[in-house]
Amino acid sequence: MYISQAVATKSGQWKSLAESSNNNIFPLTLDKEKMLDYFAVVHKRYSDVISCKDIMQNAILVEYEEFSASPEDLMQNEICPFLNLKYLSSDTLLKKQAKKDNADMISNYEELLPSIEKANLSYNSLFKRK
Repeated sequence: MYISQAVATKSGQWKSLAESSNNNIFPLTLDKEKMLDYFAVVHKRYSDVISCKDIMQNAILVEYEEFSASPEDLMQNEICPFLNLKYLSSDTLLKKQAKKDNADMISNYEELLPSIEKANLSYNSLFKRK
């Protein structure tokens, strides 16, 4: 999410209904300390929510990456059944803004990668479905 937010902030484009033309903003250089601060805040928020049993008994956790990878599958097999709703196929006019690999978009990606991987492991431990 941090990289997506950085791309949107730099391009000024928060949603796209057409193929993106933000290729002129790459490569970005991300501040490692700001990224780590962002990861810590997000992790704390998720930890607080997950630690509340009343919420978790009546909730489903959906990760952005999981949803964006297979929205139809997630809607049909998890979200609609959880909400006791009939699944209806849908389409969106929104288009993916950044089609490049992170390593191609971020000039210091190799430097950031160990911290990103560590954060992903931490998030994954929070999101394990029970």
